[in-house]
Amino acid sequence: MTRVFRPLVVAAFLVLSFWSAAPAAPPPPGDRAEAFAICAGRLWALSVRQAAVGDPSSQATGQMREDFDMLLGAVLPDAASDRQAQRWRVDGWVQIAHLLARNQYGATPRRRDLAATRMASRIDTCRRMILRR
Repeated sequence: MTRVFRPLVVAAFLVLSFWSAAPAAPPPPGDRAEAFAICAGRLWALSVRQAAVGDPSSQATGQMREDFDMLLGAVLPDAASDRQAQRWRVDGWVQIAHLLARNQYGATPRRRDLAATRMASRIDTCRRMILRR
């Protein structure tokens, strides 16, 4: 009985070990589409601001926005005309526009710094999606 039982235990252990170590499934296309659209909106708002103040990094930011639009189009082929995708883009735009305004016009230095930190965090989240840094 022990001869039969031991290989079964080892096999079960190996199956469970590999099963638990398997990577998580990628998020559903709708979740990816939302993330890509929000990041496209965030980067669009930032690139417009950078261009307005003559920041040379506006072109790189605009290129990254185009990359997110391309990714969005890959997971949601009709993204250009999809109303929900447009809402997600606008949500991303509003997030950054609000933080840019708070950064520039905040009542106290603490609020301005907090807005800059939050904005940097949100933009960094998007950059890490593509660059994985």
